[in-house]
Amino acid sequence: MYIWTAIDLGRQVDGIRKRAEAVCSEMGVDNPAFTLPSHISLKISCEIDDRYFDEAVERLSEKFEETLPFEIKRDDIEQNGGIVWIKHFPSDKLQALHNFLVEFFRKYGCSEHIFDSDFAFHTSLYVGKADVAEKIYEEIKNTDIPDRLTVESFIIGCSETGLAGEYRVLKRINKAIIEE
Repeated sequence: MYIWTAIDLGRQVDGIRKRAEAVCSEMGVDNPAFTLPSHISLKISCEIDDRYFDEAVERLSEKFEETLPFEIKRDDIEQNGGIVWIKHFPSDKLQALHNFLVEFFRKYGCSEHIFDSDFAFHTSLYVGKADVAEKIYEEIKNTDIPDRLTVESFIIGCSETGLAGEYRVLKRINKAIIEE
């Protein structure tokens, strides 16, 4: 089973997501980025032995429950090959979560993914063909999005295959109050 962890952005980027959905609809394009809620992945998903899956979900839930809410700063909307995304500036808190997850999954036999060594925190708006991504990017690149986003909810998800569009949310961990 593949396991995936992310920050749930809730409705904070609804404006640009709805714009991207409209553009994809106008173009008649399927977009696996819309099969999940708006999010920032915290690590590349990895395959974990089914024997350890429930234990890993429980331990991750505990980690996210103890993680205090914090803010992140978004960078810009970009196209990178067949992906259109909102880049987010790395921060000490984001990097600490990412590093924790790399080590956490290593204990379950998951090797580090090549992208984990230089992780790009982002919110996908389109995943597919590069020529389509270019057209979508041109249509949405000037859409207003908040400069700062509040991290107060996390997602744990899974997929049997690890293929884009086949992941589902298993659990949400919500932090209702921002604590200092």
